[in-house]
Amino acid sequence: MTTAPRPGAAGHRRPALGLLVLVAAVVLGVVLLPSATRPPKPVVSTSAASTTTAPTTKAAASSAASTTTTTTVPPGAVHVLVANGTTVPHGAGAVASYLSSKGFGTLPAADATSSQISSSEVYVVNGADPVEGQQVASVLGLPATDVVTTGAPPVATVAGATVVVIVGPQLARRHTTATSTGSSTG
Repeated sequence: MTTAPRPGAAGHRRPALGLLVLVAAVVLGVVLLPSATRPPKPVVSTSAASTTTAPTTKAAASSAASTTTTTTVPPGAVHVLVANGTTVPHGAGAVASYLSSKGFGTLPAADATSSQISSSEVYVVNGADPVEGQQVASVLGLPATDVVTTGAPPVATVAGATVVVIVGPQLARRHTTATSTGSSTG
């Protein structure tokens, strides 16, 4: 024979336990909700010394911390004259087309005053920011050491240019095909 549970024993405790769990969940939600919707506090770092220099792509280091300042110029604001310094046909034209496709402003391709240039160089001219030359060199896959900030490039004129690219053999091979024909600037 089975006996029925007594009223007021374990059967009445379950609703009270459920109500207690529900109240605990609501209290926990009320406590945590403000912290979940608040934006995170900014991280503030202090440095023992700081260095302010003209914009450059090189890192400016202080004795206590290192800071990198990078300045970029919109490619369309950079006016590039590409001159062929090789005997490879269309060397300058191919490089100028490539730079134009990357958003740089390009002037009509030209020939360098010598067709025996041993390596490509990027000249910064007409008082332009060296960053412009570094950006062009980077897009062309040239090292920063190929950027020249002093002296005149081997071209007849730099009128209207802020950067002059002298196409050497490596750029000419990279940007032209073996089937190209015509003038060296083409």
